[in-house]
Amino acid sequence: MHYILCSYGGGHFIFRLKVIKSTRLMLGSKAEYSVRKILKNELKVNYIKLDGQLSDKAIIYLDCGDFYLIEGSHSFKLWVYLAPPSRKYVGYEVTSLSHFDLTNMVPEAYEKEYPNLKYTDVVHSPSTWQNKVFEFLAENGIRLDVEALLNKEDYRRYVTRFGLPVVRPAKSCVSRVSSESANDVGDDHKGSHSNASPGQRILSPLAIQILLYLHRHPDSKARDISRHLGLPLKAINHVLHLDLKGYCIQVSNFNWINSAEGERVLINSGVLGDEE
Repeated sequence: MHYILCSYGGGHFIFRLKVIKSTRLMLGSKAEYSVRKILKNELKVNYIKLDGQLSDKAIIYLDCGDFYLIEGSHSFKLWVYLAPPSRKYVGYEVTSLSHFDLTNMVPEAYEKEYPNLKYTDVVHSPSTWQNKVFEFLAENGIRLDVEALLNKEDYRRYVTRFGLPVVRPAKSCVSRVSSESANDVGDDHKGSHSNASPGQRILSPLAIQILLYLHRHPDSKARDISRHLGLPLKAINHVLHLDLKGYCIQVSNFNWINSAEGERVLINSGVLGDEE
């Protein structure tokens, strides 16, 4: 996947941070021809076919754990989301997408699903696009290691021109979940989450998404949540048993429901929107 980006789209700076959890490749017919010409029989990736005006584009969806990117070649904008876009558009069951799907339907579905979370679309202007991404993430409580992302000369120019992004505190009830906490259920993490009582903890976007799912689909199993969010069952169980202790209740049939405290958090976070 990284080879395809470097060969066709110029490479992706986020790969340097090693935070990418999953990807989904999308290719227009011309881009597909070019990639197949380069890789020949080595192209064995399951990818989405792009229709119409996207024929010359190579686009990739990147799940970075704390944020989510859709980026493409040939002047396609970089779209930055704070929660995962609908699986209707990036799931492995999707076979084709259009320009309208990616630039209208995906953000529209995101706004409906996460009315309290922002997103941004960034034009690849050579001198400013990276700063716009860094600033957007910093404004929403997400810190990136800018020095690790840029080479020495680019980093020096960046700091001289823009300074380092100031990371603002995450909004109440919406903070980040690290890739380690989503994938590690070891004893070190158990102690750090279970000691705080409900009302004292800052919940991650993933935890809020799980509460929202259980609000809409009470009495659900962890695997149902895993399937809906497109995340590993291990990560979902970690959040349910540790981060959401006191906010969710596992009933006798091993299904999950929100507690009164969980419902209160949803109301206060604003994610329910018109559902309140």
